Amino acid sequence: GDWVPMEPLSRLVGGPAAAAAAPAKPARPSKLWESSWACRRLEVASARGPALSPAPTERRRSGTPGRGDRSGVQQVIAWIEQELEAQGLRGAPPSVERARIFSSALGEVVEMLPSYRPILLAVQKEYDSLVSLLHAQVAAVGPAEGRFKTLKAEGLSLVGESMSWLQTEIASLRRRLAESRGECDALREEVGRLAGENARLREAAERDKSQANELQHQNLDVLRHLERMETQVERLRATEKEAQGLNGHLKQKVREKELRIHTVEEQLNTERERIASMVPREEFEALRAELNHAEVNIRELEEANAAKQKDYLSLVESYSRNIGQKLADGYDARPLTPRPSWFHCRGLLDVDAARSSDKAEAAQELLQHILTCSRNLLAAYGLHDTYHKSAILQRHGRHELAAPLAFSEDAAPKWAKNPAFQEDAGDGSGGGLDVSAHSRVPTLTGRSPMREADAWLPPDTDPGTPEVMRHSAKVRNLRLSRKRTSEFVEGLMALRSRGGAASLAVPFLDFMLDHIPEEHRTEDSNDFAINVYAAVQRYSAEPDFLAYLLLFKGKVSDAVVKDNRSMCTELLRIFAAHFETADGTKMITKQQFFIGLREVLPNKEKDMWQELVNSFPIGGPDVQVNYEWLLMDDMYVLSPIVYSLRLQHLEETVAFGERLERTLRGSLREGQLAVRYDALEAAFREDHELITLLQPEDFAKAFGIPVRSLKPSSEQEVAKVAELMKHGDAFRLLYFPALPTDDAEAGA
Repeated sequence: GDWVPMEPLSRLVGGPAAAAAAPAKPARPSKLWESSWACRRLEVASARGPALSPAPTERRRSGTPGRGDRSGVQQVIAWIEQELEAQGLRGAPPSVERARIFSSALGEVVEMLPSYRPILLAVQKEYDSLVSLLHAQVAAVGPAEGRFKTLKAEGLSLVGESMSWLQTEIASLRRRLAESRGECDALREEVGRLAGENARLREAAERDKSQANELQHQNLDVLRHLERMETQVERLRATEKEAQGLNGHLKQKVREKELRIHTVEEQLNTERERIASMVPREEFEALRAELNHAEVNIRELEEANAAKQKDYLSLVESYSRNIGQKLADGYDARPLTPRPSWFHCRGLLDVDAARSSDKAEAAQELLQHILTCSRNLLAAYGLHDTYHKSAILQRHGRHELAAPLAFSEDAAPKWAKNPAFQEDAGDGSGGGLDVSAHSRVPTLTGRSPMREADAWLPPDTDPGTPEVMRHSAKVRNLRLSRKRTSEFVEGLMALRSRGGAASLAVPFLDFMLDHIPEEHRTEDSNDFAINVYAAVQRYSAEPDFLAYLLLFKGKVSDAVVKDNRSMCTELLRIFAAHFETADGTKMITKQQFFIGLREVLPNKEKDMWQELVNSFPIGGPDVQVNYEWLLMDDMYVLSPIVYSLRLQHLEETVAFGERLERTLRGSLREGQLAVRYDALEAAFREDHELITLLQPEDFAKAFGIPVRSLKPSSEQEVAKVAELMKHGDAFRLLYFPALPTDDAEAGA
């Protein structure tokens, strides 16, 4: 569509001489897409005659065409007319066939004009390209035109169908109109009848209305009489309630007096027994002298023991120096003298090995191998899924230093991927991770890099760590094993239990800091407690140590931890009594096992049961299983079912404890440090489910006093109430396995 200046027509037909003879005219624009323009110019040039043609000498000199060329143009025009006539295109509208004829003629003309051949060929090429483009666009419109015709045909078909349907509908409406007119006539007759009936009923209504007014006055008199009677009844009920309250108060006093009498009688009996068991003074003095003599002997034996210890250390040093063994400062080791007694261990150990150190190293590697393989195998049978799905582990058991249940490169913690810690799986700390198939445990003669790199615990300032356990500097790593950590925590719980409410009201970590073992009471006595907390964190993927971690954080009580550790023992006892077989075996079906668990754990939610079923052995409900094997609770070999049960127990008790604490906090005003019993009971009465679960003994335990001394004015510090309420019996009643009452009485 661009315009370009063109030369005069005389220059295209007569050559340069004709162009010089012709008067100069300004060039005008012409559109390249007008296909008949060039042919029209040729026709005009041929019609002008010899006036536009130069002299023959000039034609020969310039090489431009002369008369013969004009006759050639006429021949081309005649050929065009002949082709149009032959193909029936004369007078036809523009088309591709006409364009082809004119394109061929233009090619012949271009051959006659060699001077203008390049420009004319370029013009012809552009026109051909444009024609091809337009032809392609027309071809693309063809399917759409067919579609439009199809739509038109469909529209006409739909119109026909609509007209048929309308005719049918009109006939139906006319029929219905006739029926409606008949019904209208019937209704007019009915209206006339009903109008007469209405007039009769109005007269009756007037009579009834006057009668209703009279009855209403009578009813008001009756209601006033009933109100007077209800008032009398309410007064009688209030009097009866006061009498019942006074009666209950008197009964409570009677029970308290009976309990006091019983207590006094027990004290009298105890005093009588004590007096009856007292020894004479002479015997007492003799025993005291004997005790003093025994204390003197003990001191002498302690001195002798200290001397023997010095001799022993001297022997160890001499032995080490003689065999070329070098012990680092503070490294607790001794020569293997006297020689230990080795056992075959059912084919696991070669007792005939020459050196005890080799047997000890093999035993240590075997322990690591068995622990790692058993954990990995159990993880493949459901332990891994339970570990990742447990909500309580997600909230409290995930830490960058926590060891996973089964080792893999993807699941290994950061410290396990450090080459300096690759030996940690096999050391005496009981980590239980096989971080290298070829790792070797350290021996007395070859210390591994792990012992130097793992000698310190990194700083811990995590907000999730209890404040008393945070430390900004590194702490010496004592590498506590599972067994030693568990024994220490269990000992503290036993000590707290003997101390009563006064000890239980103290947070566990504060109690632990006050009862550090004597050998660790140094200037940095907190280091041992920090090591205990780090060990519990490290093994927190296991139920025992997750329970300890929740105990350290104040989420559960000592009683909950004990219940969690003993629940499988209780399950085994119940199953042994409930599913006792004639042959004494422990085999029952999977369905019996599941039903038995449902009976003894009735408060477990449906989702938890679904997760627990995933830990069952494969097979249908009639498959025989050994419930003693399934409920085996071991610190090192974790049963998937036991693992799921104990994690769910911790999750349930933590949720219930948080619910109790929220209710307790809701009864307090801002800045209140103590709570009264009446305010606490009122807050719990708003939650009908909680108040039915809590007994007076639970509130008495929370206030640290006997039930008989519990009064509405009893007061206790909020922190102590929150701590002691977690030791209530409601946790055990709700979530500890127990047979239903009927079964329990039958078993008894």
